[in-house]
Amino acid sequence: MALKHYNPTSPARRGLILVDRSALHKGKPVKALTEGKRKTGGRNNKGHVTSRGIAGGHKQRYRLIDFKRRKWDVEATVERLEYDPNRTAFIALVKYDDGELAYILAPQRLAPGDKIVAGKKTDVKPGNAMELGQMPVGTIDSASTRGALTGVSDVLTFTPSIGFVVEFGQAQLGLFSGWDVMSRNNNYQRAWIYSRQPWIAFGIGYSIFSSHGMFYAQQKLGWFFEPRLLLAHAQAQPGLELGSAFWYAGVKDPTDQRPFRDALTGLGFTVRTKPLRQMGE
Repeated sequence: MALKHYNPTSPARRGLILVDRSALHKGKPVKALTEGKRKTGGRNNKGHVTSRGIAGGHKQRYRLIDFKRRKWDVEATVERLEYDPNRTAFIALVKYDDGELAYILAPQRLAPGDKIVAGKKTDVKPGNAMELGQMPVGTIDSASTRGALTGVSDVLTFTPSIGFVVEFGQAQLGLFSGWDVMSRNNNYQRAWIYSRQPWIAFGIGYSIFSSHGMFYAQQKLGWFFEPRLLLAHAQAQPGLELGSAFWYAGVKDPTDQRPFRDALTGLGFTVRTKPLRQMGE
């Protein structure tokens, strides 16, 4: 679009430069590519004025813009350029070879009658669209930092990671690192800025029960494990051969829970005891 330079006939006109809109379409937009736009009048959901100076105004309709350009390898012709009250950029009405109409953002030097196309790799010209990875170096005008993943997308991603956890008494501190790797056989691999970028995560944990007081907590909270069900569940796992089963029990003295420990030994458990330390009430 050309620029209009005004003569300094008044202080307000001195240095004034505006965009020439004489080449824009002067009629209404395509109704099928618009939707209603309600005005708030500066009120919130309770009817209170939260933004002063908003009232009235010309009735507007929202133009539906094809930002993603997913109609690949189908040539389109620019029918006209239009003004859009919802954005600072002009928009272009394009008509594909199959008859479909769509609105796109109008870049500079795009004129009515131009042929444009979107695909995996196309010619570098105003109006064409291609994958970011196929663009020659130095030709990218603008790109979203969120890439093409602006909606719900199902993309195969592999996330290898490694980490370690350090215990300080009942507290744990973890450090993990990894990276997200997208499948190369999709259109988002190069568009997502976090693809193949390393990440670091920290984790902090705290055990409310120590290992010595776990069995005391079980008694206070009413927890109980059925030894027969645990052993039967382990033996029923497919492809798992159970060599030996261990049962760890906290005891107050050598005679504590003697009948129960003898029963566990009869079921096939190897019982190992540890002195029990009571927790505060």
